[in-house]
Amino acid sequence: MSRMLIKVSLCLIFVSLTLASIVLAQTQTNCKTVWPQFGVVDCEVFYGSTPQSEQKTPTCSGNDCSFSFSCAGRANCEIPSTNIQLSCGTGYCLSYTITKDGSQLGSYGSCFSNNPPAISQFSTATISGTCKLLGLGGLYQPFSSGSKVIMNYQNIYLYDTNPDYPKHKVDASVGCVPNGIMYKSGYTSQLPSSWIDSNGNTGGSKPSNLVDTLPTNMAVGDTYSYFYKYIEVSGINVVIGKDGNPVGYCGGSLGNRQLLSYSQITSSEGCYIIPTSFQKKVDCCANEDCKWKDPSGKLLCDPTTFTCTDKVPCNSDIECQVPWQSAGCTNKVETSWKCDLNQKWYPKQGTCVMTTKNVPCCTDSDCSSNQFCDKETGCQSKYVVVDCPSGKCCESGGNYKSQACSSGQLCCHSGDTIVGECKQSCEPPKTSQSISKGINITMNGMGNFDIAADIFGIPLKFTVGKDYKSVQESSPIALGPIIGLAIKYLPTIISLL
Repeated sequence: MSRMLIKVSLCLIFVSLTLASIVLAQTQTNCKTVWPQFGVVDCEVFYGSTPQSEQKTPTCSGNDCSFSFSCAGRANCEIPSTNIQLSCGTGYCLSYTITKDGSQLGSYGSCFSNNPPAISQFSTATISGTCKLLGLGGLYQPFSSGSKVIMNYQNIYLYDTNPDYPKHKVDASVGCVPNGIMYKSGYTSQLPSSWIDSNGNTGGSKPSNLVDTLPTNMAVGDTYSYFYKYIEVSGINVVIGKDGNPVGYCGGSLGNRQLLSYSQITSSEGCYIIPTSFQKKVDCCANEDCKWKDPSGKLLCDPTTFTCTDKVPCNSDIECQVPWQSAGCTNKVETSWKCDLNQKWYPKQGTCVMTTKNVPCCTDSDCSSNQFCDKETGCQSKYVVVDCPSGKCCESGGNYKSQACSSGQLCCHSGDTIVGECKQSCEPPKTSQSISKGINITMNGMGNFDIAADIFGIPLKFTVGKDYKSVQESSPIALGPIIGLAIKYLPTIISLL
């Protein structure tokens, strides 16, 4: 038992010393989530041995003598009448009074032929008197030297009960004197009035008789509680905010998360969090909680709103180009993802945010065939543009600057769609040749021939292609001699092309 007392005493001393400097702490990330546990000390009568006794001899001043007893630190104090053993010299009679707890019970002794009663259950008791000479008044003497009074009593002890040891007698506490087994901790005011478990159910409360220091002496029936130790609580975890500091403590179960209020206490042993009450229901406490909403893992838990979000923490823009987030340009509106370093998200430096802006074009298809799209400056030429050749005209869209002809002229092209010649007309010149009396053939510049004939005074005109076969197949006039004549000279006609 004595070794148990030493263990308990050392434990209490250690706890009291480490808690002596408890102060409210700055936010820390390594706090343990705990509940406080308490021990109970009460003062009880020890009946494990026979009653103890205390014997006293008279204390005299002149002829007056007294016996004084106190039951402090004891229990069941009594002085049986047989324990009052007083005597006088020859020729003297006893004369004394008994006072219990400040009240006189009466006068007793052989002078009065009055035997004393037993004195029981008292806090203080006093027997005082003298010896009186028989037959002659005014002559007295003190009690004989063999006089004595004996008080019987039971010892009282402190009994300690705590989570690690069942109720046991503290041997060093005889008289219910703590003898230093508990030191001032300054802890009573720091603890919250109650605390909860991870599901918001009440886990315990601070005892109403919690003290920092036990009284110097305790009476039978006195009971006090004291802080004993912390125990860690499972299912409650810290939520780290975007700035890297704790923003709350979360409990509950998947799909039923709860944000909890808490008290924070720091001692030389470390930082402790005591969950005190239910604050509100939330979607999530950690990223894993969002998988019940989206098993793909695309959603993260936002520690500011405690909701599942598709936003992503980042250190640079490149981290924001994730497959499931749309980015691009449509209808001259560009959408992109940037890493906003002003929106911290611990442990990353920022948060991916979507931005939109109007642009002059999105892709090359928004420009002409000889241009490309520059989203900052608009459609730009694919070529290096130089001055149009001297004396020429140039259309836009090539690698020459646009150059128009002078007034009244047209820009005529033959094979080159960009560079041309300035002319009054873009129609090719007509050439004609007489191949027989009465027949003229004119090349009209279109690859066909206009044939004019005067047959027997009748003027005829028609057009044929270069291929003489087409003349046979599609000639509008079925004049054999004329067709035949045209065919005859067809090689000559073709040589003119």
